[in-house]
Amino acid sequence: MSKLLETVQEEYQGFQITDDAKAEWAVRKIKEAMSDTAKWKAHFDAQLAGIQKSNDSTIDFMKGLLASYFATVPHKKTDTQEKYTLPSAVLVCKHQAPDFQRDAEKLLAYLDKQKMDDYINVVRTPKWDALKPLTTVDGESVVITETGEIVDGVKAVARPDKFDVQIKGE
Repeated sequence: MSKLLETVQEEYQGFQITDDAKAEWAVRKIKEAMSDTAKWKAHFDAQLAGIQKSNDSTIDFMKGLLASYFATVPHKKTDTQEKYTLPSAVLVCKHQAPDFQRDAEKLLAYLDKQKMDDYINVVRTPKWDALKPLTTVDGESVVITETGEIVDGVKAVARPDKFDVQIKGE
């Protein structure tokens, strides 16, 4: 546990919320903490973004220089890639397969026309959103309300209640 958390817990040791005024005070403390977190997150996100941009620029520049060097030295070639080994790294140029940009409707029409049904997927999925209103939960079992039949393949897993403070205006 951090020192700050220990200090905060010691500061409010024994404090109890016994009325609306103290509850409102606790809500204000939550708002202050959330605001503080947001402020620091924005600050560090901006710092990180700057560092990331600078480092990405350095990496891209150095990779460009290495690619230029790679083109000047003899290296191993295979059907899928080219390699050059340095003492601390391996420079690799991987030959990329083409990117297939597909129009699903046109492709389906083509496959239908060619009678190539083996190349067409037919996907069946349960319509849970439609079935759910017809069911009730009995322990871990999900039951069709009208018939009492247990629905196979669905299990109701209890989850603990969540307590939250919803601050107005946030």
